[in-house]
Amino acid sequence: MITLEDNLKFISGRDFALPTRSGSAALIVALNAGNIDKGSDVIMPAICCPAVLFAIQLAGYNPILADVSLDDFCMNVEHINNSLTENTKAIVAVHSYGHYCKIDEIENFAKEKNIFLIEDACLTLKAKYKNDRYLGNFGDASIFSFGYDKIIDCSGGGAVVTNDVEL
Repeated sequence: MITLEDNLKFISGRDFALPTRSGSAALIVALNAGNIDKGSDVIMPAICCPAVLFAIQLAGYNPILADVSLDDFCMNVEHINNSLTENTKAIVAVHSYGHYCKIDEIENFAKEKNIFLIEDACLTLKAKYKNDRYLGNFGDASIFSFGYDKIIDCSGGGAVVTNDVEL
């Protein structure tokens, strides 16, 4: 029998999947799994679903809003770099409004700075980036949501996917 976890691993190209109650719960789980000190700064785009901001706060972290591009309503490396603080420990890269952020560049930046990266792929289920990698396959962990306004509406639910057995 093929499970939801099996499908999510296949769709995202990840090794591990954990279903959650919601996309917000998936973000909270991913942040807590990242072993980030409570009270640390987490960079997120200034324009996105407010649930992202609330989940960061509920998890015990300080959201830092990064500017977004007027071309795609997504943040890029320059925006993230301008928002960095000494206390920045994580980035939540959100693909917004049918546009993909430059996740490969953000991933390289996060690795270079040793910052935990969560890809919010809630609106990009089964989409490919540059016809190469599935979205949901970038960063330390990625999250999905199955709420009423998502690609697959299950009236709720979410998931965290990763390749890191420790997470």
